[in-house]
Amino acid sequence: MALPRYPALKAELERWFLDIFQAIANKELGPFADAQHLIQHEGTSWVLQREGGNRDETEYQEIAVETVLAAADIRHMNINDAVMIAVEKAKELGAAQMQYHLRTLNAAIEKSGNVVDGQGQPLTLDLLLELLEGMHVSFDESGNAEPLTLIVPPALAPRVRELMIEAEHNESAKARYEQIIERKRAEWSEEQDRRKLVD
Repeated sequence: MALPRYPALKAELERWFLDIFQAIANKELGPFADAQHLIQHEGTSWVLQREGGNRDETEYQEIAVETVLAAADIRHMNINDAVMIAVEKAKELGAAQMQYHLRTLNAAIEKSGNVVDGQGQPLTLDLLLELLEGMHVSFDESGNAEPLTLIVPPALAPRVRELMIEAEHNESAKARYEQIIERKRAEWSEEQDRRKLVD
């Protein structure tokens, strides 16, 4: 006698596992998790046409994870075992995607020449402000700077926190920060005005 196949239950479980997988993988992406996602059904590359006429072509990179289960092992697995495998593989995939995004971002930054080289010196408040000078800053409708994202290696995070505290008590650094933000606000306003003229 054949066992029932339960196709609807299988489809629901598959969707459930995929949802878990995607949520866990996205957590590994950090600031890239909120980036716009596009689905392209054919082709091996895409071209980004910039305002100034520059074109950047990017070939797709395969990022995959794999797991192999023996039939004998599957018989003894329960739902928790399956979820743990999905979670582990989702973390692997998300970490691989994060590394790809960071490599792509670094290549774009180096190509633009927008690199601040500390030449092996410890991170300082001056270096952080120099980084801000080269960053693009967006503003909301009230003219307030949108929050910025700083990606640093885990070993450097405590030093960055120290510098953020130091910046709150350093009048010279605060004044320089405000000057940079005012300049960025003016640049942003000019950019928005140009866009309105084009539209």
